[in-house]
Amino acid sequence: MTFTKSPTTLTLSGSLYPCSVEFKQQQLAGISADGDVLIRDRSGADEVFVKIVLPAKHNNYDSIRDFITDTVKMRKETFTFTPDSGVDVGAGDGVGIYVKYWSDNFTERMRAWGSFVYEIILRKTGNLT
Repeated sequence: MTFTKSPTTLTLSGSLYPCSVEFKQQQLAGISADGDVLIRDRSGADEVFVKIVLPAKHNNYDSIRDFITDTVKMRKETFTFTPDSGVDVGAGDGVGIYVKYWSDNFTERMRAWGSFVYEIILRKTGNLT
């Protein structure tokens, strides 16, 4: 898989697992006095979030941290996320999407000596076309 913010490309190997894609509709729901459920679309735009658990060896964690904190400046910059073949993040098998880093912090967890894991939430901003 890759994270790309021109001219920087970060290629990550290993399992992208678990990976979940959440579709969130922008609607308001209410129940009227007679029990009817009323649904109102707020903006018509849906949000898509991709949550990945990313394992990384000690020699890769600097590049992951630098990409998130320095290259895309946490939530500020949009970048391209391209999953490996066999992973669909809402645009098709192995097809990349434009995203923003969406977690409100960046946490490095060492799960074993020299082995780190990152839980990363990305918010889809568009399809590659």
